Order: sequence, then structure tokens, then C-alpha cells
Amino acid sequence: MGSPPPDDYSPFANRASFELADLIFRKDQMSASNINELLQIWASTLPDDEDPPFVNKQHLYDTIDKIELGDAPWRSFSVSFDGEVAEGDATPWKQATYDVWYRDPHVVLKNQLKNPDFANEIVPLAACPQFEGNIRVFPSAISIYYAPSDKSGIRGMFRERIRAVQSWRKGPARYDCVFVERDPDLRGFRGSYVARVRAFLSITHNRLKYPCALISWFSTIGDSPYPDTGMWMVEPDFDQTGNRAMSIIHIDSILRSADLMGVSGSQFIPHHLTFNHTLEAFHAFYVNKYIDHHAHEITF
Repeated sequence: MGSPPPDDYSPFANRASFELADLIFRKDQMSASNINELLQIWASTLPDDEDPPFVNKQHLYDTIDKIELGDAPWRSFSVSFDGEVAEGDATPWKQATYDVWYRDPHVVLKNQLKNPDFANEIVPLAACPQFEGNIRVFPSAISIYYAPSDKSGIRGMFRERIRAVQSWRKGPARYDCVFVERDPDLRGFRGSYVARVRAFLSITHNRLKYPCALISWFSTIGDSPYPDTGMWMVEPDFDQTGNRAMSIIHIDSILRSADLMGVSGSQFIPHHLTFNHTLEAFHAFYVNKYIDHHAHEITF
């Protein structure tokens, strides 16, 4: 929640209402039951003809949803258990269907970046808070996405595991490539980046957990797919020291895994080249859109 202009706190009644909502919803992330309890205690201290800034938690949520600047609409999908249910098994969660509601985090971030209130408020690295806590590293993450062409899961929901490990099944290292969302308004591959995951990690700062990924970048070659193959081409990015350009990104910006095929050119591929070295050996790669249905649908 960004700060409104000094003289306008709409849709909140006044500055106090805005600051209360900011405290409860953003800073403290208070549960719904505790919000109701707090407001009931507040109301008990007021005369009968007065109310607290919010009557209950729903009044608070409805007011927040009326904020128009950078609105990100609600979206939803339904999930339910799709495994085998033994005869006589009446486990409630196996029978129920659950609606999952969310706001697209990419739209939220895009709206924040477009907000003119922050035009001159880029925080320099030296001014960022210093983190001295623990960093947890994970060997993999699961991507869940909508793939109606694949026979998978409930209503086209598909899930896959993306790995970043030093040894895969007692063999060589495995660091998968992924699609990273660039601009949801652009169709096909133009709205994505390609990156290689070097590590999955998370930190907790001010009681908020940040799941992240350390990735190395690839840049797109040209502005359209290569005509002979119909596939886009990418090449690895390097920094000023000649090392692979890397960044830490939020895990929510990862769409799914990506499959890259080395562009070998006119020379023969050495017989001793193994699969785990291909992403280091080639100077350019095809983004393989033929690896599965969903990749073909998004990599055009």
C-alpha cells in the first residue's frame, strides 16, 4: 500500500483510517479473526452512535479493494484431489473443491513500477537494509501452471519440479533452465526471458519470507524466431569481468522450465561432450518449443 497524496486518503475516510489499514494489513499482516476482535474491542470503547474506522474485517478488505491506483484484478482457479479414493473413504478434503483467489504478483509489481509517486525514489544499494540472518538453500522448486493442452491435473493445471543441485541421482550437477516472465502483456516468447537456475534460496526479513532464485541470464538473438527451425535463439550474458551475468529474482517470476538446444554450426560435436556440459560449451542455443505441448503454445 503506497502513501496517498497529503490531502486525499480515498477510499479511506481519513489519514487515521489509512494508517490503521496499513498497520493491520501490510505491516502486521493480522489474521481475520484478530482483526474482528480488535475492532469489536475498539467499538466497545465508543459511544453507541459512533463506530471504529472499520466495522469488521470485511469492511477493511472492501475498502482496500477500492483503491484504484494500479488496480490488479482478482483471479481464481479451483483445485481438488484427483487421486484414487478408496471405497468408504470420506476424508473431507478429498471430497471438497477449493477456490484459490489471488492477485497476479507480476501485475502488482508492474503497477508499482509505473506509479509516478516512486519516480524519484529508487533506493540505492547502500541504503538497502543489511541482512545478517540465515539463508536457506533448496535443491528444487515446483512450478504449477495452466496447460489445457496437456492431460494433467485438475482442469489443465500442470506441475513440474525444477532442480538446481550439485549432483543429480549420484551423477553430475543439474541446473535447469527456466522461462522468466518479462511482460505479461506481450504474447509468446516476447513476453519472457530465459535463465538458468543456479540455486533456490529463501530469506526471512521483518517476519516476511522471500523465496528467491539465483539465476544466470540469456539474451534473445534477433527479434523473431530463426526461420529454418521456427525456434527462438538465445545466448548467455556476461558481466564486465567475463563471468556469467547473474541476478537474484523472486521465485514468483519463474513461469516454468525451459529446454535449450545448442547451436552447433558447421563443426562436428566432440564425442566426449556430455549432456551436463552443453550449456557451457555452446555460444548460442535454440529455445526448444517442441519439448511439450505447453512450450509450443508459449514459445512462438
